[in-house]
Amino acid sequence: MSSRWLLPEPPAVRYVDMRAWLWFAAIGIMAISCTQSAAAAGLVRDGATSVLIQQYGGLNDQPPLGLVASIHVSDSSQISQLVHELNTLPAYPSGTMFCPMDDGSHFALAFAYVDRTTTMVKVDARGCQAVYVGGSKHPAAWAAKSPELFDTLRGLL
Repeated sequence: MSSRWLLPEPPAVRYVDMRAWLWFAAIGIMAISCTQSAAAAGLVRDGATSVLIQQYGGLNDQPPLGLVASIHVSDSSQISQLVHELNTLPAYPSGTMFCPMDDGSHFALAFAYVDRTTTMVKVDARGCQAVYVGGSKHPAAWAAKSPELFDTLRGLL
């Protein structure tokens, strides 16, 4: 450093500025990707006549990953509320996530329709709290920022 004010030379300043810009750009992209709702992706369609809700425990429960509770709901207002809560979840963030609290516990939901079709939804109860639709291995939505969904599911059970 030859500056008499102990400041880095101009090339180093440009390098730091570029790194900072890339960091802010990455945060902006992630923020934009997290603001999309699951409704835009068509997570669960309206009009279900019933939903089977099953809660499974985690690896530390006895028996591990066993069925904890199950209920068949046919009340249309309760189903509509649940569909609304699922469809307003934010999209799952892109990129790699570390989920140390994931113990395998989850809710399995099966929405049944008049046309004899079914939509399967899996909501991870812990860890990253991803939401999967139709047996997909790729999360469609993110429940971590929506505790009311878990309150609704536990309230129905």
